[in-house]
Amino acid sequence: MNYIKFIEKASRKDASANNLAHYFSSHFSERVAFMFFKVGASPNFVTWVFLFVGCSCAAFIWTGHPVLAFLMWRFHIILDMADGTLARATQQFSRAADGFDRSNHIIINTAVLIASTQAFENDIITLCLLVSFYLMYFFSRNYYTSKMETRNFSLIKNFIKDAVGMEGYLFFTLVLQSFSFTSAQIFISSLYACFFFILFVIKLKFFLRQIT
Repeated sequence: MNYIKFIEKASRKDASANNLAHYFSSHFSERVAFMFFKVGASPNFVTWVFLFVGCSCAAFIWTGHPVLAFLMWRFHIILDMADGTLARATQQFSRAADGFDRSNHIIINTAVLIASTQAFENDIITLCLLVSFYLMYFFSRNYYTSKMETRNFSLIKNFIKDAVGMEGYLFFTLVLQSFSFTSAQIFISSLYACFFFILFVIKLKFFLRQIT
């Protein structure tokens, strides 16, 4: 199967909107998926690599290597898209694989959030950050149905969402680490704990409007 045929088989109905939602990673994920396809790797193998790279991001945050952490974060998102692309192209789907992928997100996000707060060792703020993040995360994935309406996606809205979400938190964390301003991390972690909770409340409000 050549690259063009591979991409045709891997296409999805909401491809244009999905590419906007992942405006950076979408430029690389298809080629990465095709590379794995050419060497005979399965979608599950790519998902394992995705888990390893995502956890590497947390490890580099913990050990004070912000540039490597950023590169691993960006690459893990590309791999997260690539395993789905490979699965569609080869028609290898399963509930177990979907559960494995979802579990990986939880492992990686938890590891990154904990690694980012080790600089100030405040268990209360770490707990607040984790709870508020997962309120937003799980509600978005499981209950906020309008999230799936990717046809109405706005690049500007997505940028704002990223700025006050996990992407923004990680960006500012790594900037602070790069300039050795780790003393400000307690402020960033507290601020984003509030952002995550506010995003959860906003999504809950829209959800309640839908069912009333």
